[in-house]
Amino acid sequence: MKTATLILWSIGVLGGLAAVQTSVLAVCPSGMSPQVFCDDFDCYCNPSPCSQNPPGKCALDAAKANTPMRQVWVRTSRNSANNNICGSEFNIEDTLPVFSEPFGNGLPNTVDTQLGHITVIISDDIGNAYGPQYDAMLGTDIHPLVMTFNLNNQTDNKIHAANVYAELSLGTDRAPTDYVYAPDCSTYCNPPVILTNTPEIICAQNAAVPGCPSLSTAPIHASIAVGFVAKLDTDPCHCADPPHGSRNRHLAFFDGKKWWTLDEGVFPGSGNFEVYGGEGLDPILDLNGGVVTLTIKTSTVQIEYTSYLNGQYGQYSIATAPREYLGPFDALHAGFGTACELNSSSWTACAAPRRCLKGSPGAGRVIFDDFLIHGGAGASQPGACCLPNAGCVEVIEVDCLSLNGRWQGPNSMCANTFCCPLPFADADTDRDVDHVDFGAFQLCYTGPGGGVPSGCRCFNRDGDNDVDAGDFTAFNNCWSGPNVPLDVNNPPAGCTP
Repeated sequence: MKTATLILWSIGVLGGLAAVQTSVLAVCPSGMSPQVFCDDFDCYCNPSPCSQNPPGKCALDAAKANTPMRQVWVRTSRNSANNNICGSEFNIEDTLPVFSEPFGNGLPNTVDTQLGHITVIISDDIGNAYGPQYDAMLGTDIHPLVMTFNLNNQTDNKIHAANVYAELSLGTDRAPTDYVYAPDCSTYCNPPVILTNTPEIICAQNAAVPGCPSLSTAPIHASIAVGFVAKLDTDPCHCADPPHGSRNRHLAFFDGKKWWTLDEGVFPGSGNFEVYGGEGLDPILDLNGGVVTLTIKTSTVQIEYTSYLNGQYGQYSIATAPREYLGPFDALHAGFGTACELNSSSWTACAAPRRCLKGSPGAGRVIFDDFLIHGGAGASQPGACCLPNAGCVEVIEVDCLSLNGRWQGPNSMCANTFCCPLPFADADTDRDVDHVDFGAFQLCYTGPGGGVPSGCRCFNRDGDNDVDAGDFTAFNNCWSGPNVPLDVNNPPAGCTP
């Protein structure tokens, strides 16, 4: 269920829905602080046990309730020709026993079904998690932002043809799914291969795609995404290698500029991000999915995937990829975005209106479960942070505080910031103020009107362009003695930072 601004419901009679809000749901994991968003889809039934104290889960045979779920997960795909909503909607589905029962959230992916883009606006959740002054979130090295979810297909050996991903984005931006058409398989292959539709190939990917604009000129999107994307397949005809049609047996990752098919060795780490237990294993054993985790840091994303194999955990893969998009997020998406046909010279000009694409041959219904976003920090502009050792780094405020630093404000720069040790009297930055620091003070002492020697700026506490008796009083107030650490959070009286 969604927290902290979770939309719950009470049902008095069949079909009678009334939205209420709460910030507590027992079925979401504990200890994930700050927790931004959680939905395990297990309370969407009639009647709902979410209003119980403590909240419970729906029974395995409970009547499923799509209406309250769709108040949270809202279909947002629109055809630009007429601005009409298009694409599939989520549906509450039974989930496989290897996942969290009873329910997951299903999204049609079949070849005759339009692919849908589903959105959750989480700005209120962000405010509840980090403070009301924030309406976006980000991940940093000190405060990584983690998104994890289960993703599977209810029918064996089908997720390799799926086109579905989870995405964190900012505003209305999204991961691009714009494409060029593959060759006509009926003339490209000998003997001919007949497909219902000519397959699309996504242009913004790490593999070269003939007819697409130059990747060097591709724009950066405010998005990070991960999932299974068959339309990255650069050879969807598979003339001599059926099944014919787009397929991708590896997890895919979007870094803000391009999609990556996560084959072994693409990024530093281990594993090949296969949809089943490993290369060469019988795909019939594939339960088509697993657990996906993104850990978003300042400039990198750690990608983890544990595939399911024959009802058990299968192969574990992990890799670390650089981020092209380095900014914050305020929305969660699932599914597959609308797309337009590109020409070889432009990433923005569509040959026809943007539309909802259809699925790939061999795909089925994909099931999401156990969405969780936690960690991270409220988005703010970075600024100069003076560290206790007089060093300086440019970070956001919450990271500076975690480093016991003194933040100099948004958009401030270390190049224009002078930092003193904390406290100023600890000249050798060994956490005490003793005779070594007094020796440094003596070398700087000038008396009234004597100026401030090079390297002595921190001892001029009253800013009167000298180091004199008044500054010595401030120094002496900080005295602790050898190997007696000074508590900078509770310094002695008169010892200024």
